[in-house]
Amino acid sequence: MIKEMYYSQLWTIMFEEVDANAAIVANSTIHTTWMQGGYYAYELGTDTMVLCLNGMYPFYENFEEP
Repeated sequence: MIKEMYYSQLWTIMFEEVDANAAIVANSTIHTTWMQGGYYAYELGTDTMVLCLNGMYPFYENFEEP
């Protein structure tokens, strides 16, 4: 439950509240992988991809026992 709440809040802050990220918000694959672990891949063109791995979000300070 906490994981879903955490990634959902980050999704809202980082994507839904940033108008420039409208294409990311519209991509259901990105949303699905984001909610699983805070990572996503986004193709900018035929030879360019953005890969965002879950490296900063799960700091110990952000972890909360249920």
